[in-house]
Amino acid sequence: MQKFICSGIPKSGTTFLQRALNYHPEINCPPEHDFRKLLIGLNELAISYNKRLSLISREMGLEPSIFKESFVVDTFYEIINKFLDVNEKKIKASGLNDNNFTIRNARQILENLDVKILFIIRNPIDTALSQWEHKLRIYKSRFESKEIEPLIFDGKLDRDKFVIQQSKDWNYLTKSLHDLAIMFPEDVRIITYEDLKLETRKTLESILIFLGLKINKKNIDQVIQLSSLEKMRQNSSNKEFYKTARINWGSNEIPKSTMSNSLYYCSELLNIYYPKH
Repeated sequence: MQKFICSGIPKSGTTFLQRALNYHPEINCPPEHDFRKLLIGLNELAISYNKRLSLISREMGLEPSIFKESFVVDTFYEIINKFLDVNEKKIKASGLNDNNFTIRNARQILENLDVKILFIIRNPIDTALSQWEHKLRIYKSRFESKEIEPLIFDGKLDRDKFVIQQSKDWNYLTKSLHDLAIMFPEDVRIITYEDLKLETRKTLESILIFLGLKINKKNIDQVIQLSSLEKMRQNSSNKEFYKTARINWGSNEIPKSTMSNSLYYCSELLNIYYPKH
């Protein structure tokens, strides 16, 4: 059974990718995990437990036998591997969806787990605009200041500056993924949200080949039907989560000057992944 992790910059279509893969009858890929929180939790547990062991040992005049950092890291990856273990015979590829930790620690994951990593990217402008809308929705519903802080420049909300800043971040992160894919061509694959949406069948076939699965038209038909935006919105308790699926590069939404500045910072990678744009 092939094990894999799918990931991407938030609002790049990671949910679409995860849902599409999970709808394939031979693939198991549950909703998003949070590897970062898991690692932090294990570290906090080890620190707390080590303090307890040290206290008891000092009282007894003994040297404490404490958890070492390597134990935490090894345990962290063992837990992830356990999540990937699926005993159903029909499952031929088992995956997990994680964004923030994976996109920044992909090489360490490859070095510690026998997995493949599938990244999805989306053009930087639409990614930024979706992030802007998502953070505003969360702030308005939960009043969490951390969500709105990245949107504020010089004391006020500024979508244009946010788009440009996010484009710089997009370039940095995508460059790291691109370099990783060159370094590990058999284990790392990058697809675009635009291809998954506009050339769904062809893109799904390329993913199946990457995961070592046979192409079956009936299975792909099922994935396409169940993973449509309309179907996912219909089945969700939070329909606002699936508000848009834009691929218009900010057209009629942001000034041309903002668009030009945004694309300037990403020009080299855009020529690779969006040569026709």
